[in-house]
Amino acid sequence: GIGWCGWPLRFDGRSELLHLGTLLLCIPGIGLLGLQMSAVRQRLERERLRLQEALAEIERLATRDALTDLPNRRHAEQALDAALARLRRLGEPLALALVDLDRFKLVNDQHGHAVGDAVLRRLAELAGQTLRRTDLLARWGGEEFMVVLPGTGLDAAMAMAQTIRHALLALPAMGDF
Repeated sequence: GIGWCGWPLRFDGRSELLHLGTLLLCIPGIGLLGLQMSAVRQRLERERLRLQEALAEIERLATRDALTDLPNRRHAEQALDAALARLRRLGEPLALALVDLDRFKLVNDQHGHAVGDAVLRRLAELAGQTLRRTDLLARWGGEEFMVVLPGTGLDAAMAMAQTIRHALLALPAMGDF
């Protein structure tokens, strides 16, 4: 017979039939394996997306105030640190304002916590409408809010504080909550 690298190759009908039979038995298994691998790949992709969504939700919960959906104190501190670093690096002005609702405890005591919560949510909404996209309004704690105003000098900061104050004075009467 014919040889290859010193090994004789024989062609007989029986061995070719055996090889053909083996091949025919393997092809469906390979196809099935491919389908299973595709299903596993799809399942892994769905799981990756689910985990990505869960991570985004965890991040949101870690950085947002549950009541007002404003950035929370932790997020505000990080944003303030970044703004202070820009101030040191670039020398751009930076203003910081703290908003505290005087006698807010009376709102909760006289009208209940549900009304107090509604007031805080409405305050966050109104104050947020007065700010620029680059500004940050965050819930600092309780009835305290912090406003970070990057690129803002004293006069502009005072004007912004007055705008926020007037927006808050426009809050409806307690009975309207």
